[in-house]
Amino acid sequence: MNKKMLFVFNPKAGKGKIKTNLLEIVDIFNKGGYEVTIYSTQKPRDAYEKAKEYEDKVDLIVCSGGDGTLDEVVTGIMEKKSSVRRNTNLGRSRSSSRAVLPPDSDGFSLKLRTKR
Repeated sequence: MNKKMLFVFNPKAGKGKIKTNLLEIVDIFNKGGYEVTIYSTQKPRDAYEKAKEYEDKVDLIVCSGGDGTLDEVVTGIMEKKSSVRRNTNLGRSRSSSRAVLPPDSDGFSLKLRTKR
């Protein structure tokens, strides 16, 4: 049985470059045994609402975007009194993610970082 994952991303972050890598990103997660639900944010607080909605329905929540996207996802998860399970940041600076959450050791963070 596959594990379930919510992948929330901000399509405007990083000048929209995630769009060209989205299939490759999902493929990496599929190969890791995850059934992926993808959600592209449409407005402020979208990532927060989706994280809160899916927190108890999936094994893993991953987000891609800027500091605001990360903040919304972490806030949505924490309001459900759960723990943050993984930090995968595809942004250029990765400053907030390094300060807030340690990367997991499964290699996802390394495989998904965009080329500079």
